[in-house]
Amino acid sequence: MAEETRTETYFVLSDTHGDASLAEAVFRQLPEPEKINKIIHLGDHQRDGYLLGERVEREVLAVRGNMDGANSWDDFLVLDTAWGKLFLTHGHTEYAKRGPEILLSKAYEKGYRAVLYGHTHKAQFEEVGGICLLNPGSLTRPLGGAPGSYALLTVGPERFEAAIYYLQQAGPASTEKGRRPRGRLYGLLNNSDRF
Repeated sequence: MAEETRTETYFVLSDTHGDASLAEAVFRQLPEPEKINKIIHLGDHQRDGYLLGERVEREVLAVRGNMDGANSWDDFLVLDTAWGKLFLTHGHTEYAKRGPEILLSKAYEKGYRAVLYGHTHKAQFEEVGGICLLNPGSLTRPLGGAPGSYALLTVGPERFEAAIYYLQQAGPASTEKGRRPRGRLYGLLNNSDRF
């Protein structure tokens, strides 16, 4: 019984780029949304996480990404769980598109047991040198035409279980009224590890 009270389940997403409506639709179609304790949004666009939380009445942990104007090494959160500390970051300041080395270095240095990050728009869940790496991918702008993705994470005293889920159909992000098309500069900024 004690483990159940210390076990939490998270809906983890990243890189929604202004499409909180799709995130809400996905959340509401989860088999058991009532079992989700909190939402983790890993940046680009942080406000989507907060909008989603308001709409589905869940607490949100969110970090800023490069498209949110974050350019500081201090743009991260540390989530203290019964399993251990989780490092939450967008990943752009750690150059995640070039590889996990800086993410892993920070985890080893600070004693984090897992790193949750975005920025690459590519889903990933693996363990490297005893550190769990979880990237939910992008729900609305996945890399290379892959279907949109998100993750469900359950953490307890002896438990760190994650699964990545893909949307049934790959396709363009939904268009919301008033949304501007994205141009070359937007693409350069979004794909840069320098911003």
